[in-house]
Amino acid sequence: AAAVLHPPPPAAGGGASAEELAAWRGALEAARQESSRAAAEAEELRVKFTDVENALTEAQQASEKAQDDIAALREELDASKQALAKAEQEAEEMRESVAVEQAATKNKTEELEALRAD
Repeated sequence: AAAVLHPPPPAAGGGASAEELAAWRGALEAARQESSRAAAEAEELRVKFTDVENALTEAQQASEKAQDDIAALREELDASKQALAKAEQEAEEMRESVAVEQAATKNKTEELEALRAD
């Protein structure tokens, strides 16, 4: 804590003594050193604050990018699910078509065999 400086009271003869002036100069120099130290400390804190603020900004940007990436992946996943459902539907339709064709082929084969047997 910086001391509040007050000028020395005047000596009995109206002026400050050499000791009083030396004490005043010493107190003034101590106050200057304290002020310089406090200014240096304030600058260190300002730099640290700026570093923390920059790190926070970078973290927020990374978080926003991650959220955007997640949203894009969800959209891609939804599109993939839709494509899979469509492919499964088409596969089912093909299986049904093949089953119909197999049944028709079996019927034709049976008809031909029946005609040959006659």
